[in-house]
Amino acid sequence: RRVHGTQLYKWSEDHTREKIILNDVDKLSFWKAKTCFYCNVLFKDKSEKNKHHSHITGNYIAAACNACNRSLSLKRHMYILAAHNCNLYDLHFLLQVGFTNNRYSDWDIKVIPKNSERYISLSMHIPVKDSTTKIELRVLDTYQFLSFS
Repeated sequence: RRVHGTQLYKWSEDHTREKIILNDVDKLSFWKAKTCFYCNVLFKDKSEKNKHHSHITGNYIAAACNACNRSLSLKRHMYILAAHNCNLYDLHFLLQVGFTNNRYSDWDIKVIPKNSERYISLSMHIPVKDSTTKIELRVLDTYQFLSFS
């Protein structure tokens, strides 16, 4: 059975984001709010007013305008690059570039080997310019996750 990207996205949305939890106090607070909690802009109509909440716990935080609600999203620092049958040539190439080029010497590269020729995954912690933050790029070989009968 083939799984499409839209199915994976829908599954991710359904299983990684908690639905908003509103108690009576939260409902009253949202209903009474006339301005954005973050930028104090006056709400002109109902469509500008959003229930800003944690997507991890589902707890209501405050009433927010569209701009603030979008800018307050959870920032990801880990990205997964899924490549089909990449554990031979492609991962070797990435490792060769990562270890031999001085331009990438500040990358922290970790490999989970299957044996001396094949890898299960490759993780690269890449520093962000002018910041102490590092973004993790994890390369996974999707071919390994197929079931054969």
